[in-house]
Amino acid sequence: MTHEERLRAVHAAQLLQDELLGEVFQALDARYVGAWRASRSVEEREQAFYRQRACAEVRAELFKMIQYAAVNEHGTDEVLNAALTAAERSYDQ
Repeated sequence: MTHEERLRAVHAAQLLQDELLGEVFQALDARYVGAWRASRSVEEREQAFYRQRACAEVRAELFKMIQYAAVNEHGTDEVLNAALTAAERSYDQ
């Protein structure tokens, strides 16, 4: 793993732990779920569903970056291990 990949993984962990970004993800998720429930057509429902899934995929991709880096270092990098543990806590919220 390159130094840049390691830095990107740590940055991804910081993003997942960022309180404001977490609030944005929660607000968007609530908005899209509400739009899905209030939809009057299949098209509206599908749009809301796809938007909600896109937000979830952004979070999942950030988490995968951290997981990949930690696995690639075979669990020997303490910074990455701590980043992964912190990201797991914030990801589950």
